[in-house]
Amino acid sequence: MGIFRKALWWGAMVGMHLGTMGWAHEPVFGLGPHTLYQYGLGVEFETQKIHDNWHPTMEILYGVTPNFSATLALPFQRPGKAFPPQPENLVLRGKYRFYKRDMPGASHQAALHGGVIVLPSNGAEGGNSAFPNVFMGLSVGRESRRHYGFVAVRMRWNRQGSATTPRGVLKLDAAYGIRPWLLTYRQPDPVFLVEINVVQRLTSHATAGPSGGRNRTHIFLSPALLFSYRNIMIKAGWKNPLFGGKENLPSDPTREIVLGVEIHFPPFR
Repeated sequence: MGIFRKALWWGAMVGMHLGTMGWAHEPVFGLGPHTLYQYGLGVEFETQKIHDNWHPTMEILYGVTPNFSATLALPFQRPGKAFPPQPENLVLRGKYRFYKRDMPGASHQAALHGGVIVLPSNGAEGGNSAFPNVFMGLSVGRESRRHYGFVAVRMRWNRQGSATTPRGVLKLDAAYGIRPWLLTYRQPDPVFLVEINVVQRLTSHATAGPSGGRNRTHIFLSPALLFSYRNIMIKAGWKNPLFGGKENLPSDPTREIVLGVEIHFPPFR
């Protein structure tokens, strides 16, 4: 009987704390300002296909406060059909929502992002865990029952790497989403997105290779789908290059496919 009551309590907590999941939509390839509710716990499994290789990632999200979320991500790489996948690096990031204004049927939000990327000492990028790469970003969004809009900028500084690794990467993202049907939390809820992603790779003469030391700009058009049901969200996206990448370096941005599922749980403390 105790187990039955505990299951009921767990279900009630899910319904009470996750009833607003319909507003927890963000870009697939860009950044969004949404933070997890306080003490909320999320688990995400995602895989990306880049340069004909699959890169699975497991993430654990935690809502430290209503306006600050922390994430631990462990990406893997699977060259060819190698199994099991090999650990690629460790990502620690945080998101601080410094602005939130709610109004009838809509919400405006803005957040700061930051984190470190700890590279394996024997990884392909020749990294050293004592000197992690760092990144920072800013995202702004407007969410309503029907429409979504996001704009974000982020910068990554590579403190070390191989001959093809740029010394920095600047990304600009803009996304628009629409919910075709105004459904409730207890109904399957699809949201369609289209993103424009701009990637500026900051090279140097020492690491440019055949590009001759020039910065390179890449522009992508990325359709995506977010499909949520209660506290579970499935996402899929296709990042298609429109401009850039003529140098065709191994580390240049290229077409990407993303598939993932995210599950949110009641507060955990």
